[in-house]
Amino acid sequence: MKDFSGRTAFITGGASGIGLATAKQLARRGMNLVIADIEDQALAGAEADIAAFGGDVLPLRCDVRDAGDVDRAAQSALERFGGVHVVFNNAGVVATGRVEDIAAEAWRWVLDVNLWGVINGCRVFAPILKSQGEPSHIVNTASMAGLSSGPLMAPYFVSKFGVVALSEALWYEAQLDGASMGVSVLCPGFVRTRIHEAGRNRPEDVTSVTSGDAGATFMQLLGAGVDAGKSPDDVAEIIVDAIERDRFWILPHGAESHTTVRSRADAIVDGTSPVPINWAAWTPPGAAPAPAS
Repeated sequence: MKDFSGRTAFITGGASGIGLATAKQLARRGMNLVIADIEDQALAGAEADIAAFGGDVLPLRCDVRDAGDVDRAAQSALERFGGVHVVFNNAGVVATGRVEDIAAEAWRWVLDVNLWGVINGCRVFAPILKSQGEPSHIVNTASMAGLSSGPLMAPYFVSKFGVVALSEALWYEAQLDGASMGVSVLCPGFVRTRIHEAGRNRPEDVTSVTSGDAGATFMQLLGAGVDAGKSPDDVAEIIVDAIERDRFWILPHGAESHTTVRSRADAIVDGTSPVPINWAAWTPPGAAPAPAS
């Protein structure tokens, strides 16, 4: 997809972090923006930010867990702009703790937002994009947590592995259909977002996003990593470049990510155990000590 001007992008989790940074990049290229998010105050701020770049923006409160909500948001986008050409399924949350300690409600919340939110976005928008017969693109946010797992964040790992598999399936089907719709999957490492503060939006039945002392410590580690991470603006530039080049894999952290992927692949091929975590390398300076194993 080369021509952005006058076309429309739909972004979930678009009122902050990578979503908002990407919206700004696309607004600079002349796109209309539909910003879908669950936070009303953040939506108002995002609308003002994007309007400053001259973009025509439609802010929508949307709970990606609800397929009907996503469908209504899509119809609002079509009514306002007549079409949608870029879809960025980006909303995400996290819960930490041991597998057996994380409550079922927290498991369900993370999977509903991170995986079902992307499933809903793909199911609703893929037929719209295909039917238009114009160059278009879907970007799904996974994570390096979708390419290599670890401890104390199992719901997040499970959801992000699912997003990678879903994105690959969608890419294959677009090839089978001969569609003019490109597909990308975004797999960043640490980025300066508010993912470690996702509990601010948790539903009432999720009493906590950390479980046990290990979960609380790991959330502190996660926050320190996020604070030391890559700029959302830098990641947004890489995303837009991938859309232009029709590149499936988006790994903004480059060589660092490649090493992680190769290490995991080597362990699979060699039949060895998963690669142990090097906590000293993983933990940013000033972070809390690693959780007890």
